[in-house]
Amino acid sequence: MKYIFTVLISLSLLAASIGCRGSKPGAKSEKIQVSGIVLFIVGSAMIDGQAVKPGDQLKSGSILKVGSGSICDLQVKESNSVITVRLKDNAEFRLSAFRRGDRDRYQMHMTAGQGLFRVDRLNSSEEAMVVTPTSVASVRGTKFETSVGADGSSSTAVFEGQVAGRQRMDKLEDLPSDLVQSSEVLGEAVAALEKSESVIEAGHSLSVDRSETDKQMKSNPELDAVLSRPEIANLRGRETASQEEIKTAASTIDREIEDPAKRESLRKSMEASAPKPPEALPPAQLQQKIQECEELIAIEKDRLKDDAAVGKAVSERNQQQRAALSQRIEQIMNKPMETLILKNGTRVQGVIIQEGSDYTVLTVEGRQFIRGDQVQGFAF
Repeated sequence: MKYIFTVLISLSLLAASIGCRGSKPGAKSEKIQVSGIVLFIVGSAMIDGQAVKPGDQLKSGSILKVGSGSICDLQVKESNSVITVRLKDNAEFRLSAFRRGDRDRYQMHMTAGQGLFRVDRLNSSEEAMVVTPTSVASVRGTKFETSVGADGSSSTAVFEGQVAGRQRMDKLEDLPSDLVQSSEVLGEAVAALEKSESVIEAGHSLSVDRSETDKQMKSNPELDAVLSRPEIANLRGRETASQEEIKTAASTIDREIEDPAKRESLRKSMEASAPKPPEALPPAQLQQKIQECEELIAIEKDRLKDDAAVGKAVSERNQQQRAALSQRIEQIMNKPMETLILKNGTRVQGVIIQEGSDYTVLTVEGRQFIRGDQVQGFAF
């Protein structure tokens, strides 16, 4: 009886979450500004091929890639809600945001690697979700991690709070949002997918295999065939398209699946696409992840409004968290922190890597390069 009661409560919360995500009927999506402030880096991280440092910004549409054995912490700047992220293990990540009606949707796209997410005090007029090739995780306020494999298979593990997870059909959902809204068939299909969400409770993980989403798409041959047409397939991966392209594509899709019986069959198929039940996490892993989430300390929103002052705010934040961030650097590099003493009296504390006669020091402020002729000695 207790189990049934818990399930009913979870379903009620999920229903409320789905209701909150609803937008005014007929409202069109409008792209809005979003960026991420780089808070902390260990190892290598690049935005559009350029090395980054704490205080840099990830703009909407740009791609952040994190190297092997590296991490990069971010904070979403424009949202009223507090969203912080830790990317690691060859992660590929980008941000996008849209306004539809009176709601803003912040999407964090992961195509590879791992991301640790902390969402605090999600504003009632905002939505936050993590999007992978095969899954969508919608959150209200929680701590969780999403991992993406080489083939796009994904898993989401929840450490605190709840996440609503579902399968994602990238062949459909990588199309421009204006096309999805303009096509009756696509709009109904995505709405049905959203109804298939499962609640992931704290201490559990949900996995979605690429073969599952591929099978789901193949089970709807009419949709699969029309989305494979070159004039429609070429729109995938584009955030926007011309009105003529949208109108033509929507007309083609709706005409090819015009039969009400086929549309109803498609809707039922998508609603039934719920992934496998979540599995319990090992207690030791759960505690370790909760502890790591505590390192994702956000900067007060008011301090992020002035771009010229962001660098100072990030530096002060990292100084306040020096002990925890230093431990993380030591853990990742598997080396203790040391102090490099320069001839001008400056002391640089971090994990020291000697490269010939020169040195690279990994500090809480970022990577520093120091010539060998500047060094007087070391302190351990």
